[in-house]
Amino acid sequence: MKIRIYLLDDQPVVLEGLVAAAERSGWTGAFTVRKTSKEFLEKALDLKAGELLVCETRFGEESLLSLLEPHRQEPWMKRLIVYSGHSDQLSIAKSLSLGVFDFVSKTSPIPQLFDAIERAAKGETPSSESLMLETKSKLRRPRQNVSNSIPLTQREWQVLQHVAIGLSNREIGRALGISVETAKEHVQNILRKLDVTDRTQAAVWAVKNQLTEQS
Repeated sequence: MKIRIYLLDDQPVVLEGLVAAAERSGWTGAFTVRKTSKEFLEKALDLKAGELLVCETRFGEESLLSLLEPHRQEPWMKRLIVYSGHSDQLSIAKSLSLGVFDFVSKTSPIPQLFDAIERAAKGETPSSESLMLETKSKLRRPRQNVSNSIPLTQREWQVLQHVAIGLSNREIGRALGISVETAKEHVQNILRKLDVTDRTQAAVWAVKNQLTEQS
């Protein structure tokens, strides 16, 4: 079955480049562009077998990740790949929290995108080189206390890493498989233990103490 990919990107050169690369490599997928986020979402809601979705994190001034938020439990989210020029930890982590299949940076070789599409079409897991899996591993990796005077638990260190890259309590909950109430409680405990008044100050503390890897 020939794979058809519905693409939403505000740079026409992206579609042209993908089509040209597919022709050069003999890859049999076919790209169809969607001109508005509304058209893209309408197609997503009516996705057929052998069809997948590829989009950026933004479309003009519109956040596509925010647009997808209400649909995170839809089955078609597992057939959506974020293909973005903004491969910062926040964008990747937000994509992860939405349950998309994979996140591919536009700085990566195009065959990596084709590989992700093939894997999604076959119902396989993302490649071991996936940026999304790498970010997930980093954010869930146990950390040793950077200061014996700050007795954060292992889970609180994980939550603090997510706070530091800008995730909300709801997004942290989804990323770590905990309720939003539990995530909120962890954040409140972190603020108290760090003796800071808000999430921004906690994030600054985390960066200064090299708790996060900056992209």
